[in-house]
Amino acid sequence: MASVTSDGWLYTQHLGGSRGFLKVTGSHTLAWADITDNKQYISTGNAGDENRVSLFLTDCPNQRRLKIMGGARMVERDEPDFSEDIINGECDAPAECAWLVDVAAFDLKCPKHITPWFTETDIAPTVDKLIKRIHDLEAQLELAAYSKPR
Repeated sequence: MASVTSDGWLYTQHLGGSRGFLKVTGSHTLAWADITDNKQYISTGNAGDENRVSLFLTDCPNQRRLKIMGGARMVERDEPDFSEDIINGECDAPAECAWLVDVAAFDLKCPKHITPWFTETDIAPTVDKLIKRIHDLEAQLELAAYSKPR
């Protein structure tokens, strides 16, 4: 997320989480939980002065990018706009608050130059099949070695 400081400087902060941490909460609204142990408050301060932000989302396995521009605001857990649905169940730390972005514009970017990369979870089923195949072939080789005439 890129935000703007009170004196006009751009500030970029990496936001990440488990798959699905970014939620669509309305026809033009995105939200995510801000985790307590993050300790990154620069964007929070920036949003208090100038709420315009830009999000740059990358889906590497599918070679897709999306730019989103909008107005951001933070909501505390005790505020009416905070929803427990924003919290991703796979998160280890408690959510301190949530960010809401009212989307003003978006742009799907060209997939060129996006190197596909995959998480361990993404490739685990394929790797498991390959390991099983290797074990099966090793067993066949062992049987073939014992069944050769001497």
